[in-house]
Amino acid sequence: MFKLIQLQIALHTLSLHKKRTSWGNAEPYLWNIFFRVDGEAITINPDFTISGKAIFSFSKGSHNNLRGSIHRDNILHIPQDIGIWETELHPIKIPYFEQYVPGIAGVVSVLMEENNVSNEGAEAGRLALSQQVQKAVNDALRDFNPKVIDINDVQNSIANHFQKTIESFSDGIEKHVIEAIKSRQSLLQNVWSLIKADALVGFHVWKFDHRDIETQGGTIHFNHKWNSNKFGDWEVFGKMQELKK
Repeated sequence: MFKLIQLQIALHTLSLHKKRTSWGNAEPYLWNIFFRVDGEAITINPDFTISGKAIFSFSKGSHNNLRGSIHRDNILHIPQDIGIWETELHPIKIPYFEQYVPGIAGVVSVLMEENNVSNEGAEAGRLALSQQVQKAVNDALRDFNPKVIDINDVQNSIANHFQKTIESFSDGIEKHVIEAIKSRQSLLQNVWSLIKADALVGFHVWKFDHRDIETQGGTIHFNHKWNSNKFGDWEVFGKMQELKK
């Protein structure tokens, strides 16, 4: 049986391995959306529908929220108020069965580089991203179809649905962010941004469940690299760890 876990998800370092141009410094900023879908957030009802909503935590700020520029082969240490989330992870009880579904916790990270977008426009993009992710995850939970449940493997069939839900919400992120930025800027600001808009370097989703945490002994180191001739080669590093009482 899965247990209640105290955990910390920490994105701690951003590295630029290769710049897209030979001059100037890069000015990255990072949006992080931490989330969990677990036994505190949702309930599997007797008819196997789902009630409740995912729990989210959003990092602060847009432009300069990493508090520094970065040269080639240099690194930035991600501030704790941007990169760290401490939370609990509860198993999810399955009705009628003496079984639990593992809870899922994770983070969506979106790496941007500052150019000509206004501070207000960038912040509008962050808010739009947050709303898009919340809506996508909660819509998928609400629309859960009990017919996907395999009576011979209840635990894994429900857990697999949750995994697919988390994987699916990245669709359309770029479109929603761009539309929100444009809606918050004046016409002249939008023209200026189009000349050299803030760059969406990329985004990535990390997710961990009870099984991952137990298998890895309570600590998981993770990273993701974005390789791009247009925006440069970037890499972010982090660690998920169970917090012992």
